[in-house]
Amino acid sequence: MATKAEQKKMVKIFRDKYRKSALFTYTMRQVQAKFAETPPLSPAQAKEISLANSVVEASDATASSVTAAFLEAVNTLRPKSKDIQLTTDLTSSNVSLEWLRTGGAKSKVKAAGPCDCTILYVYGGAFYIGGPGMARPLTMNLAKYSEARIVVPTYRLAPQHPFPAGLLDLLVAYIGLIHPPPGAGHAACPARSIVLAGESAGGNLSLALIQTILFLRRKAAAQGRKPTVRWHGKDIELELPGGAATVSGLNDLSDCLPSHLSNGETDFLTARPGACCPDAPADDLWPTKPPRSEPYCGAAWYLHPLVNPLVAVDWTDSPPLWFAAGGGERLLDSTKIVAGRAASQGVPVIYEEYEGLPHMFVMMFPKLPQSPYCYKSWAKACRKMATGEHSETKGYFIEMPRCKTSEIDVKALAFWRQDEVLKRVDRAARERAPWTGPVIGPAAVRASL
Repeated sequence: MATKAEQKKMVKIFRDKYRKSALFTYTMRQVQAKFAETPPLSPAQAKEISLANSVVEASDATASSVTAAFLEAVNTLRPKSKDIQLTTDLTSSNVSLEWLRTGGAKSKVKAAGPCDCTILYVYGGAFYIGGPGMARPLTMNLAKYSEARIVVPTYRLAPQHPFPAGLLDLLVAYIGLIHPPPGAGHAACPARSIVLAGESAGGNLSLALIQTILFLRRKAAAQGRKPTVRWHGKDIELELPGGAATVSGLNDLSDCLPSHLSNGETDFLTARPGACCPDAPADDLWPTKPPRSEPYCGAAWYLHPLVNPLVAVDWTDSPPLWFAAGGGERLLDSTKIVAGRAASQGVPVIYEEYEGLPHMFVMMFPKLPQSPYCYKSWAKACRKMATGEHSETKGYFIEMPRCKTSEIDVKALAFWRQDEVLKRVDRAARERAPWTGPVIGPAAVRASL
């Protein structure tokens, strides 16, 4: 087993190698094509994992009520800024699902009848790259350790489909699991047995979906009615899932917290997303016309709680939450604050911080002992949420190199008051310029970003 010093050296070597990789020379269209690939399972994988596919039909005729309710949440919660306009032209779309389960070809991946745990997995990729294929190392491990079925929706990506298109697709997929449309090929799955899970931008979307449902339920309660929408000709209630479990969540897009700078030496992530680096190449997709600060949204949207979980004020009545973050990642502080605030508002929260490790360490360093440790904890949390057993709040610091753990106070993680957070996010949004194209040629300066 590597020593602590050796693990730290591995992290640094990976960081330096990643920042010099050819990925930074790809145009938006090229990088999207690369990470959209969905390869078939290898013979060895096929012995352990079974795959299936389906589609949730969500045309205007069958899902217009869902879209209308969703847009009400988006528009009501939007920042009061002259740069933020009402979103009115969004339409729902059919959502493809990939299903995974351990057991190989003999397993019925979309097994008929209720299941005790279904993980709705949302992949990351900074909102502009990704797909079920890119997430396979994560979903296969989660399937193995949880023994649950994993459902991966393919959501619309930026910059072609900026916020809130991908979030609406996730809502459609979630409703489709609970209330399968005709011909869906799976039985209805109780909402409380569904757990949202995701990494990076997928963690962001998972929390944003919970905030969306909380908003619609609160609004309905204030009006003395049930939170219902019309779906495929029936009135259905919008229920909360069993919980959400995220790794290295992209919980802040504004980059305004201390760890964004202080962890630049340990995280492989550059200070800005790859598409927004000074020497990133342009193409017909990016930059957009008119330009915006990043593919997913303009900077003014950083103050929207469905874009930036960091600025979500109220987590009351949220289902249980589980967070894991690398102690060396730029996004660490945003995860701390979200976890601490939710815990302070009575939400059962488990928080795990892995000493010195970067963003998405479970994927980047699968052979380190911290990765299987994290997968096992992640899977355990999902199963406990799905069966209603996750009711405690605890925090853990997992040390290099052998996963020695010590407890930490989760509520104390929210080290800034909400008003201070909002001020910092607002200032960062005002200072963030739109990305208009490369300003320097390919250079080694990325190492200092």
